[in-house]
Amino acid sequence: MLQEVLTISRRGATKTRIARKIGLNFQRASAQVDILLSLDYLRKNMLDRRTDYFLTTKGELFLSSLASIRGNLIELNPKS
Repeated sequence: MLQEVLTISRRGATKTRIARKIGLNFQRASAQVDILLSLDYLRKNMLDRRTDYFLTTKGELFLSSLASIRGNLIELNPKS
């Protein structure tokens, strides 16, 4: 789920958009975003009354690492 939030946030997204894309209620999506903000994987950009969340460099590295690990796991356990 955190990986999905990071992926959606690459180009910027509101908490509402993140919640809708992942299929979570707003409260759960907000909690996921807050976790990623506290780890510096996301940054907040406030413009007027809208707040968008964007992937940081640290978040991009983390997302890339997750993709690499997932690829390695698939190689270790190929489907027959």
